Amino acid sequence: CLHKHKTTWLKLFDRSFSFYTIVILSCLALFAVYGFGLTEQPALKLNLFDISATDDTPAITMKSALRLQRSDYGYHRPRPPYLPVQHVSHTCVINRNTSSEQVIHLPTAVPHLILIGAQKSATSEFRVLADKHINAITPHSVGAGEPSFLNDEVEGPVMELMLKGNKEEEVRDALCRFRQKYTEFFDMSRVNENAMIVAMEKTPEYIMHPNLPLVIDALCPPWKPKILTILCDPVERAWSHYRMDVRKSQQRVP
Repeated sequence: CLHKHKTTWLKLFDRSFSFYTIVILSCLALFAVYGFGLTEQPALKLNLFDISATDDTPAITMKSALRLQRSDYGYHRPRPPYLPVQHVSHTCVINRNTSSEQVIHLPTAVPHLILIGAQKSATSEFRVLADKHINAITPHSVGAGEPSFLNDEVEGPVMELMLKGNKEEEVRDALCRFRQKYTEFFDMSRVNENAMIVAMEKTPEYIMHPNLPLVIDALCPPWKPKILTILCDPVERAWSHYRMDVRKSQQRVP
């Protein structure tokens, strides 16, 4: 049978071979045109920031080579120049026009940068790099770790005062006290002596609190600190978080 229909089988084979050859060559051509541009995207690195700044330059600046790095989703990083960190003094008054009036003066309002998350996304490594920089300071300067100040101490009282419509004086007094207490997480002698320093704090759980932007806007409007978020592959992040929980609870991984 095969010998009898040899010519027919050869024709079918030639047609199939030609068809698959065209498909394979077309795929290779598309990959050559578009694929290489997408595969050049590097994974998230911690050297996005230039930490070799001198006294005449800001403590943290974006490397020029990564200013316009396209992602797989077509997003482009913002163009420089970036708004500088603002070093401003701040004065507020508690119990104004009363016998217990208290004037709070902050020579330098802090923080300048708030790293809000996400957990297990190299936020600790970012803090380690910041601690090594001459013009950066973190709560580790006073022996503190992750302050959790905004969500543990500020968010509840401030949101309650706002939602209940309390008097403006009560809200203002509460915010003034919190601004003064925020300085306890930093070595303010170093901050006040160096006009180039960036005071930053890191609490990854902030990203889980939807009211934090409102709290930060109410607490720090005079100097407007920058909010930084580090994101990574959600599956890898979730797996890393799970392994951390297992280590802390000393459970066996299934």
